[in-house]
Amino acid sequence: MRRILNLAALTASLQLSAESISFNKDVRPILSSKCLNCHGPSEKSRKADLRFDEENSAFKNRDGLQAIKPGDLANSEMWHRIISEDPDEIMPPPEFKNELNENEIAILKTWIEQGAKYEGHWAFVKPKTPNLPKIKDTKWPRNTIDRFLLARLEKDGIQPSPEADRRTLVRRLTLDLTGLHPTLTEVDAFLSDKSPNAYEKVVDRLLASEEYAERMALIWMDASRYGDTSVFHDDGPRTMWPWRDWVLNAYKNNMPFDQFTIEQLAGDLLPEANVQQKVASGFNRNHATTDEGGAIAEEFRVEYVVDRVKTTGNIWMGMTLECAQCHDHKYDPISQEEYYRFYAFFNNNADPGMQTRRGNQAPVIDVISPTQLKFKEEAEKKIAGIQKQLEARRQDAKDDFDRWAEDQFLEASTGDETGPVEPAGLTAHLALDSFEKNLTPDNVRAKSDNRLHGKAKVLASGKYGGSLKIEGNGFVEVKGFGDLEWNRPFSYGCWVRTNNGNQSGCILGKMNEGNSFRGYDLWLQNGQPGAHIIHKWQDNAVKVVGKKKLTPKLSLIARLKNSTKSFLIIQNSPSFK
Repeated sequence: MRRILNLAALTASLQLSAESISFNKDVRPILSSKCLNCHGPSEKSRKADLRFDEENSAFKNRDGLQAIKPGDLANSEMWHRIISEDPDEIMPPPEFKNELNENEIAILKTWIEQGAKYEGHWAFVKPKTPNLPKIKDTKWPRNTIDRFLLARLEKDGIQPSPEADRRTLVRRLTLDLTGLHPTLTEVDAFLSDKSPNAYEKVVDRLLASEEYAERMALIWMDASRYGDTSVFHDDGPRTMWPWRDWVLNAYKNNMPFDQFTIEQLAGDLLPEANVQQKVASGFNRNHATTDEGGAIAEEFRVEYVVDRVKTTGNIWMGMTLECAQCHDHKYDPISQEEYYRFYAFFNNNADPGMQTRRGNQAPVIDVISPTQLKFKEEAEKKIAGIQKQLEARRQDAKDDFDRWAEDQFLEASTGDETGPVEPAGLTAHLALDSFEKNLTPDNVRAKSDNRLHGKAKVLASGKYGGSLKIEGNGFVEVKGFGDLEWNRPFSYGCWVRTNNGNQSGCILGKMNEGNSFRGYDLWLQNGQPGAHIIHKWQDNAVKVVGKKKLTPKLSLIARLKNSTKSFLIIQNSPSFK
């Protein structure tokens, strides 16, 4: 085979010599398509331990020979192989049927002559302001970008098109910025505006429009794998539109790109992050999820982390990272070790591998629409005013209430003994000294957990009659009553005496574990009284915990009332004998 550089190739070489050859733009594509299969990153297919994608390897002296000697064609073995007539020496080898064309040969020749300068991966090259190109028609450009356009047109011998008429101009501009045609009113407004900055005013109007934000957000949502469904298996719904709206508002309000980046990648980790910053980090929750029965939870949790690494690399670094999950990346400068360092940033997520098709998987944040937020703020102002009125009324009535509680409700006379006044509609009054048969026996071992329960025993004295002393996990079970409905007012209460201000445990309760814990209870939490009323935990439930602990040697009166105006009364009362 004889390779002859014809007149066109020589002419191309002369033209290129006047220009600066870019490795990334001009040379790398040639090496990738014609050379790197045998002299590239793949150890399996690499020949002669030579790599043209790495400067050190290409310039290395091998027994007096250099594949590339910068600025010296005569001593560059690469050049001799390119122009060789020997089928055993020529590169690329004839059997590959991947011959270099004249223009590619001219580019490689000029590149070596100019010093064979290598460039790093384009994603890591700092942008530089280029010098303005020389042009012949200096009157045509209106800005610096026009000079680059005209330079290329003049190079290719093409004349610029005539300036578009104003009707065409506003149509092109509107389509470009919004993806929509302008309305007739918008066209007429531009045609009738004779001011020198009429065009700029249209640009400003479009950039501030909802339509522009939607057009830009569409591209970002595609890259961010946005979707209001869970994707895998039985595709269920999930609410991601608050994140979508955050992106729309970011574009509409021209949010700085650094803020746009920080809030999406780690908005929930910012100090005192607000709701919108936490919503922004929903970028990391857009990936596909699964709850399929045969899925392995940890496997898919890892898949979610991998997805976040891949998407972040693609969008913000402009490069692929996923290859390095299994091996050092062949074409991007990312090692497997570096990949898992990056992976570690996302490997502390709280969401589980097994997700749900019944909406968003925790952790989540409550988000309300702007309209609902306005109503909420108005309601909160009204509630604050009413609370002040209630507090004033409570202070006015406090003395009267305390006298009523002491004199009439708690210690009303019943013959020779004292006891509580029974309210109207009483469902049950449980005298605790009458439950000998219901007590937990000493040291009963439960079948469910094989643990020893505590015990409950009757004491002779109490606030009214006898009482119970509960130790450990002891309890009293009372059946046959207490099925109360949420839409019917009810109240319940008891007297409790504690000798330790830090005790915890349930005092009384009725809950159906198999029906989302539907029911109610009264309990102590490190000495603080609390109560639940639950229809469905946690979606429809009320939980109240007192701010103050019970004082040892004092008793607790607890009365919880459920009605259209629910409230909880928990107060200390003087010790009883």
